[in-house]
Amino acid sequence: PRAQEIYDTRMPRLLSAFRGAGIPVIHIENGGYEHKYEAYSRTLDLTGETAGKLRRDRLPPPESDGVSDTLRAFRFDRVHPGTENAADITAACTERDVDDCVRPVGDELMVTDSDRLQAVCALYGVNHLIYVGFALNCCLLMSPGGMMQMSERGFLCSTVRECTTAVENDFTARDEWGKRIGLWHTALFYGFVYDQEDLEGALGGLNSNKETE
Repeated sequence: PRAQEIYDTRMPRLLSAFRGAGIPVIHIENGGYEHKYEAYSRTLDLTGETAGKLRRDRLPPPESDGVSDTLRAFRFDRVHPGTENAADITAACTERDVDDCVRPVGDELMVTDSDRLQAVCALYGVNHLIYVGFALNCCLLMSPGGMMQMSERGFLCSTVRECTTAVENDFTARDEWGKRIGLWHTALFYGFVYDQEDLEGALGGLNSNKETE
């Protein structure tokens, strides 16, 4: 319900404010559905990947062995995702997509990893990323294009208090302690935590100045 309320009332208003102020909106997706969007094709062209110019050197992954295989099987069964959840997750992933309110608009771009995000930021002249979406202490933090990787590359990484939730458990969900700690963690290590009203007010000022020029 918290995520749906953000999709229904918070995100459309904030994205509209960014777009109205001429601030680039970059979509980070790695759910396998990015290929259906023209925004992703434009990114591949602009970053030179279609011409083989974008280098993404990677060390080889660690080799598995009997012990690690056993630990991974135990983790899958008992921790995440849990054997009892596997069928539901598999069924849900066949229809994955983004909510209507956050789909690319106009000539906006979509990226799937930190290399593409950095390349797009270089095109726009961006050095400060403001993250909204889910979940603050998981995907926004650790996924490709997330705060951890982009901070290491020299970017300020901030968020908007009202436009994110966090992964919670049965002890933290009622008071959103996961989110509270995630906000503190963001402000301490990566960038700033903005209140939506303050940010929209500042963006509105930029939009007004833009209209009078």
